[in-house]
Amino acid sequence: LLSLSTGISSVNQAVVGQLLPGSNQLSQGLGQLDEKNDAINTGISSLSKGVTALDSQSSQLKSGSYRLSDGLGELVTGANQLTQGGQKLSTG
Repeated sequence: LLSLSTGISSVNQAVVGQLLPGSNQLSQGLGQLDEKNDAINTGISSLSKGVTALDSQSSQLKSGSYRLSDGLGELVTGANQLTQGGQKLSTG
């Protein structure tokens, strides 16, 4: 009987000393998470909208990069022609 009483006392000390404080911390953490849940959901929703917008614009971005590349090619060609024309002018 004394052994049983000692065992129950040990279990009680563990519950009071560790389990209850841990449970209280968990409850507080869940409460904080619940308070921030709306902000988290709003952030996730905004992120999702941003990804969708970026995805919908990716073809335009790709098309624009091709046009830019073509324009740079034309610029190089024009610069070369200008250089050649300048050389012809200087050599007469």
